[in-house]
Amino acid sequence: MKMSSWSEADRDEYREMCHLAHSMVESQTDRIDRYIDGLDGALATNRMWARDVERELIRVGAIKEMSFYAKSIRPRVAVSFEGERLTKARVVGGQYTDAEGRKYSAQTLFDYLTFEQIRDKAHEYIANIRAHQANLALATRLLLLADEVPEALTPHDALATLGVSMQEWLDGPQAETA
Repeated sequence: MKMSSWSEADRDEYREMCHLAHSMVESQTDRIDRYIDGLDGALATNRMWARDVERELIRVGAIKEMSFYAKSIRPRVAVSFEGERLTKARVVGGQYTDAEGRKYSAQTLFDYLTFEQIRDKAHEYIANIRAHQANLALATRLLLLADEVPEALTPHDALATLGVSMQEWLDGPQAETA
């Protein structure tokens, strides 16, 4: 979706629609429904930006569906890991470059990846592990708030009771111990 081709008013209208949907305190499902309702309203009034968004959402959905389909028809392989026999998909998604230098995404059997591509995929998996470790560190630090303010139901409540911001809490002395 090329928001740069939209007018400033169109960008503002789209951001406002997103803000209204995102600011809902209900579930993610409710937020998505509100977003879709906003998009439907904009399409009904022939907003060009809404057509751009609709096309992009269809494209993203089609990419996801094709990815699911590709994985469903491809064989799986068993691999031993930490004493368990696990079943893994024999396909892997990746970013590739064609002969003209254009980037594209595709699902490919591991069998046909070059060893360089497999090394790149291994590095990507390592980066994902680090990202999960960082998320776990964040969750651990937030859970320390429950010990600090047991009557609080949420980190927001605990931080308000302590009179500190989220960043102050995360930067505090407990950051070293979590």
